[in-house]
Amino acid sequence: MTRIPVSLLLVMYSDVIISCAHAQGTMDDLLRLRDTLFQNYTMYFRPVYNLSDPIHVTFDMYLISILDLDEVTGTITLNCVVKISWSDYRLSWNPSNFGDITSFVFNASNVWKPRIYIATSSEDLSDFSYDAYDVRVYSNGSVTSSPSRHVKASCSFDMTNFPKDSQTCSLQIASWAFLASEMLFLIARSEIGMTSYKPNGEWDIDWTSVTDNTYVVPMLDFSMHLTRRSAYFTVSLIIPVLLLCFLNPFVFLLPASSGERISYTITMFLSLAVYMTLIGENIPKVSDPMAGISYFLLLVMFYSCLLILLTIFTLRCEAVTDIRMFPGWFLRIVFRLGFHKSVINTNKVDAAHTVINAQVMGNDKATEWTINSGDEEVQKTVRKEDVMLFIDKSLFYLTFVMIVFICLGFGVYFWL
Repeated sequence: MTRIPVSLLLVMYSDVIISCAHAQGTMDDLLRLRDTLFQNYTMYFRPVYNLSDPIHVTFDMYLISILDLDEVTGTITLNCVVKISWSDYRLSWNPSNFGDITSFVFNASNVWKPRIYIATSSEDLSDFSYDAYDVRVYSNGSVTSSPSRHVKASCSFDMTNFPKDSQTCSLQIASWAFLASEMLFLIARSEIGMTSYKPNGEWDIDWTSVTDNTYVVPMLDFSMHLTRRSAYFTVSLIIPVLLLCFLNPFVFLLPASSGERISYTITMFLSLAVYMTLIGENIPKVSDPMAGISYFLLLVMFYSCLLILLTIFTLRCEAVTDIRMFPGWFLRIVFRLGFHKSVINTNKVDAAHTVINAQVMGNDKATEWTINSGDEEVQKTVRKEDVMLFIDKSLFYLTFVMIVFICLGFGVYFWL
């Protein structure tokens, strides 16, 4: 059974405490009152004299704590108290005839009570007002019961902006036995009582509301709008993933001769796969809507695959021994972007001609590609090292800009 904080009891029963401060009467008066009230009492019918009149039942909910909010199963577990009040004209008396007794408490199984159910329960639809609870009866016929319990209700989650998401969960209370013309639910106040609420470590409650949703049967909706505290997921999930993303392009700054490039990119890919698995365990297995971070990780996985292919390409280029295997237009681009070495040219030729040649080793493999202009005194040579430097720097800047745009794009679209 749920333990109710003392502060909540003081709020709920402030009127009782005041009346009990002047309580009078004896046990004989109480027993005589009980015998008088229950002499012809029946608990099987609504407490209304005119059967065409509805019975009015007032609800006031107090939230104690949020025990669990499971996005995967789509459930929310609450610890709450519901104060239920109604009027039973058969339980009224004149206090002066019974030792000035104005109210007394006895077991709820002895009186009529409204049977209410949690319509959004994810478990059984058991009666909320258990017979195990007591009720307080006042001399004017008012009856009050305050059953408390753990409520596990279904909740639809929108994980699009996870982990900076907000959710709205509703606890729907209904009475299936009576029509709206036979029982009316009244709202004590337009929001859920938060007097003794214990803050949850993962969720903040922005606002609560209580609305009448009566149609065929009496029904009330107790709604809560919750915002996730994203600090934990930001530190343990978002920041590590971003670091892995920004570390990926640096593979092209590793010397190709070290032999560590391919292992570096595969390690980054597997690390992202692990984080994708961790996120998948914390979000619902639904297709609409999917969490934006799932799309982000999928795109980053494709990006990481691209880097693996580019790394293989650079290793193939590194294995080239004849510079003539690179296209001439590509070597000209390398030359024009300044990736070359310059030496003094002592063999001038006609200024109208440009000599382009390749220095050939003894095994007929060229290691340098040279441009020699007749009106210049400088001979400019593109070596294979220059080509590899150009490829590595170009791929580094290209992939770095790509990941920056990917991260900024998803950050702005999903989380800002």
